[in-house]
Amino acid sequence: MVINWDSFIPDLIVAMFTGLVVGAILAWTQARAARKREHREIELRWEALRPRVGALLLDPWDRRVMGATLTEFASRTDALLELVEDVPLGSWAEILDSDELRSLHEFSKAATELRGAAPRFDSFLIDRISSYLVDPATADVAEWRAARDAAELVAPVANERLFSPPLNPSAGRRFRDLRYDSPVVQHVVDNPPITYEEVLPMVERAEAHYSACTRIVDAAMTRFWYH
Repeated sequence: MVINWDSFIPDLIVAMFTGLVVGAILAWTQARAARKREHREIELRWEALRPRVGALLLDPWDRRVMGATLTEFASRTDALLELVEDVPLGSWAEILDSDELRSLHEFSKAATELRGAAPRFDSFLIDRISSYLVDPATADVAEWRAARDAAELVAPVANERLFSPPLNPSAGRRFRDLRYDSPVVQHVVDNPPITYEEVLPMVERAEAHYSACTRIVDAAMTRFWYH
């Protein structure tokens, strides 16, 4: 058998090129199939998770239901954060190109940030009120304890006054709690705790992302009533 060396190199090049093309096509096909399987798997997992998320979002999360402390207000997201704790919401949002998931991802981040900062704010709020009621430099232990006890009673009103959305002028003042106008509360409003400028944007950011998440509630309720 005589090897035609004149055509060997060209044939080898053609064979290598053909192999590369076929290999590239197979790799692309396999990668595309893998992406489709991943997309479908995540889509199914999100479809299963969405009604549970929607049920937790049914409980309104806004400053009209602030609660006694900022920590208590932030803790209203605990169940939701626990539910999505191990869910890669950001990755899912990109793979599914889902605005719902993006909103939920941003809300979970904002709520986590607020939950971490809230206890510090509450502590500073109690200190602010206590320092108004007695002079920390001259008060004895009993006076300071009494001031702290009184501060815990005043704190919920001050907290609501600090964070609640502005009152609607057309609603008038007749429904306002008279405690809002107490000198202690007014002092806190005029001289908020040092962390207030940090946590207020957190509250507003989380509130905005929560509002964007309401489409998840709508989707969940639509399936509940019409399927």
